[in-house]
Amino acid sequence: MDLGFRNLDHLCDALNQSNTFNENLESAIKSLSKDIDFDCLGIFERIRTENIFQVKFHKNLSKDFIQNRQYTHEHELIRRLTDLKSLQGKEFYQTDVNVSDCLIMPFSFNMDLIGFIFFEKKQGLFDASEISKIKIYVSIMNLLIEKEILHKHIDKLVETDSVTGLMNHKSFISNAVKQHAHMKRYKREYSLAIMKINKFDEITEKLGNQRIPIYLREISSIILKNIRDTDFAGVLYPDTFAIFFSEINKDVSKMVCERINNSLIRSPRLTGMQFKWGINDNHSDDDFTTNFKNTEIALNAPIVSVKSHIVIHK
Repeated sequence: MDLGFRNLDHLCDALNQSNTFNENLESAIKSLSKDIDFDCLGIFERIRTENIFQVKFHKNLSKDFIQNRQYTHEHELIRRLTDLKSLQGKEFYQTDVNVSDCLIMPFSFNMDLIGFIFFEKKQGLFDASEISKIKIYVSIMNLLIEKEILHKHIDKLVETDSVTGLMNHKSFISNAVKQHAHMKRYKREYSLAIMKINKFDEITEKLGNQRIPIYLREISSIILKNIRDTDFAGVLYPDTFAIFFSEINKDVSKMVCERINNSLIRSPRLTGMQFKWGINDNHSDDDFTTNFKNTEIALNAPIVSVKSHIVIHK
C-alpha cells in the first residue's frame, strides 16, 4: 500500500544531522504536519519527580490547555495507555471528544510509559492510511526519545562514581568550578569541605576489597541525608569525599560537617572508623584552585587532639 509520504525522506535527512533532541523532535512534528491532516497535536512527557504527565510540545493548543492540563498516574487516560502498551497490536486508541476524532498513542521505554501523543481532528475521522502514517511517525519519535534517554544515562554514568552514586572526581571539580564562578559573580559565600577516611589502607586490608563498597555506600548515604538540595557531594579518591556548600559560611558548614561526622561514627556499619575533615575559609576573590588547595591543606594538617578532626583553613 502506497501511503503517500511527502516529507519522510526530508525528515530522515534532517535526523542524520548533528541536531539536538528538541530540534529532531520539532523536525518530526513539522514533517508529520505536512503529511497528515489534523487540527491540533500535543506531546505529553512524564515528570518523574512530580509523578505527572504534562505538555512538552504542541501545535494549535490553547495557552490555558497547556498550563492547566496535567495527568497523574491515577488518571483513567494514563491507566488506559499503560494497559495499551502491554497488549500486542493495541498501539493506540480512538475516542470521540466533542464530536471530533482523537487519536492517542503512548511513548514507552523498556516497557515503561514515559509519555504520549494525541492528534485531534475537528471534522471527519482519521482513515486507515492516516493512522498508518501516524504510527510510523510516532515510532520515529519514540526512537528519538529512547536515544535521548540513553544519552542522558551514559552522561550520568560518565559523571558518577560507580560505587557510591555520587559525582566522580572530574564531575565534582567541574561543577564546583562553575558554582564558584556563580558565587563570585553574585558575591555570595560558599564553603568547600573535604573528608578523608583515616587509615583506609588498614581498613581495606582488614575487611577485604569486596566489603569496602558497602561501607562507602553507607558513607555517601549519610552525607546526602545531611546536605541540602543546593549542595552537592562527590568522591575525589576511594577514601576521600568532598562537599560544596552553597551560600553558607565556614562556621555553618563546620556545624554540618560535625553533624555528618557524628552520624558516621554512630552508624553500626561504620563502627571503629574515624574521619578527618578540612574546610576552606572561603575567599570569593580567590580562584577555585586556590580554595581547593587551601581545603586540602586544612585536611592534611596534623591531628593534635581528638577535637581537631575538623580543621578550617585560615
